[in-house]
Amino acid sequence: MKAQILPTAPAYASWIDVFGTDTVELASPVARHVTGPMGTRAVYQLDTTALSVRQRQRLVLFLTSFWHENADAVAERLDDPEQGIVIDSADVLLKGVAGGEPPWGMN
Repeated sequence: MKAQILPTAPAYASWIDVFGTDTVELASPVARHVTGPMGTRAVYQLDTTALSVRQRQRLVLFLTSFWHENADAVAERLDDPEQGIVIDSADVLLKGVAGGEPPWGMN
């Protein structure tokens, strides 16, 4: 499932720097809720297997700085289906879905 990163997303510039585009592949069109320092929010899991080698290198470099972890640890997290990387559902518009929302709703 493809999603477009919205220009209003707080991390829009960073995502563009990492991916080189405003379109990303999601592992699933179904959002999940996570709780963290910013409260509970709906997120989509990015499909890291769809990244080019260069995109993955840039993502690892970006997350190394963001998470304050070494590159090997970051790469391992990206490959772990239980962790991976997520993007806030409010920051993307699902492509190919009427109104940008899954028809089954994610409230």
